[in-house]
Amino acid sequence: MRVCAAVLIALLPVAAGAGQLEFSFVNPSFGGNPMNGAMLMSRADKFRPSNPVVKDIKTQADYFIEQLQRRTLSSLATALLSDLSDPSGSAEGSYVFEDFTLDYVRENDMIRLLIDDGLQILTIELPSYAFDAE
Repeated sequence: MRVCAAVLIALLPVAAGAGQLEFSFVNPSFGGNPMNGAMLMSRADKFRPSNPVVKDIKTQADYFIEQLQRRTLSSLATALLSDLSDPSGSAEGSYVFEDFTLDYVRENDMIRLLIDDGLQILTIELPSYAFDAE
């Protein structure tokens, strides 16, 4: 037992002999070594995108046109849902807005929408929401 205590006491000063922690800046802008500037710049250049992103600058007229188109499409969606929820409505129909075409077909308990915006054609199947009044 005394041997273990003696070894522990002998090793205690070695474990406690830690040095003082020091911090110094690397970036020369914050007081670091001025010779690190070129190294930090070369690291930053590696992460710079090769093709800079160019943002389209929109005018107030562009925003107004986009908003008008969204409101028109929203009105179109409202009218379409109103037509489709009416059980006495037509079995099929079509809406055209410039190069945007929306066709619908009512089949049994499903309503199939075919949306063509000139770039892609999208098909959506919705359940029929026709309610019978009792």
